[in-house]
Amino acid sequence: MKSNLVAPTSVSRLDYVDAAKGFSLLCVMLGHTAGGGLVTYIDNMLLPVFWISAGFTSRPDFSLSARFRSLVIPYFMMSAACLLFTFLFSPDVSMWRAVAGVFYSRFTLFADAANGCRLMVADNSVLWFLTSLFTAYCLFRLLLMVRIAWLRVMAGAASVAVGFLYSLLPVLLPWSVDTAFFIAPLMLAGHELRRSDLTDRHRWPALAVCVAGYMLCNLLAGPTNYSIRDMGAVYPASFGCALFGGTAALVIFRMAACSHVNRAFASVNAKALYIFGLQLIFIECGARLGARFHLSEWQTVFFQLLLAVAGGYVAGMISTRLIDALSSVRTRSRSEI
Repeated sequence: MKSNLVAPTSVSRLDYVDAAKGFSLLCVMLGHTAGGGLVTYIDNMLLPVFWISAGFTSRPDFSLSARFRSLVIPYFMMSAACLLFTFLFSPDVSMWRAVAGVFYSRFTLFADAANGCRLMVADNSVLWFLTSLFTAYCLFRLLLMVRIAWLRVMAGAASVAVGFLYSLLPVLLPWSVDTAFFIAPLMLAGHELRRSDLTDRHRWPALAVCVAGYMLCNLLAGPTNYSIRDMGAVYPASFGCALFGGTAALVIFRMAACSHVNRAFASVNAKALYIFGLQLIFIECGARLGARFHLSEWQTVFFQLLLAVAGGYVAGMISTRLIDALSSVRTRSRSEI
């Protein structure tokens, strides 16, 4: 099984999509270090790259059970690793609340982060993204059941509107069910983007429109925090940032297809699921080692990113072999019955 931040599909691999996701992954991790200021302006487009790419690479008949296996099972495996790390190095953390956070899969219980009843510990706080991706896939599948194109677009717009109504609720729903109404339309946009072949036929006009749209929407939206359903001060502008920014990234990397830069970023994406999910463990280890060896701030940031990529890649290789071995055992057991 090839593990990726977007579940595998029967659609052939698109290297430039992998490159866009690899670049976004590195920027997300950079944002969790002292070098986060470098990616502040593009922060509103980084996670949306994965959502739009998910729709871009999905067939209409994709399997939800396959998505569950490739996202939710690794989610619990990595959650266990994060809790073990927390237990060893931060024993003062409330473990019962951390375990509850794993099953609820939200950073806090309430949208007000200051008084939100925090559930997830620092080391597993990014893992909410995996369950949110699965719930969004479920809603995306429903949107694809609408066969008439203009009705499908209207259904996506209605989903965005429902997501805005959910943003008025003080309680964050488990597994980011509320956030799925924001994410699934972006998946639908990626799906329609692939159907229209926009990244091939109209690259420069599309890039100009997307960059201008992102700049305008970003000016209006302000910062976002998807883990607590904070979509920015102006909700439609936040959706515009996600739509225009994610599309712009795909167009840019399509223009650089087959380049060495694209290959480098695509190689990072090869084990993106585990690099993303375990990043905070390795970033924290990098910070501790940087302080121990008196590295400068930027040397420490570079070391943190290097450690996160290498550590996550190795963890991904081990986990993939373990999952494949378990799948083989299960298959043999069924054949013997």
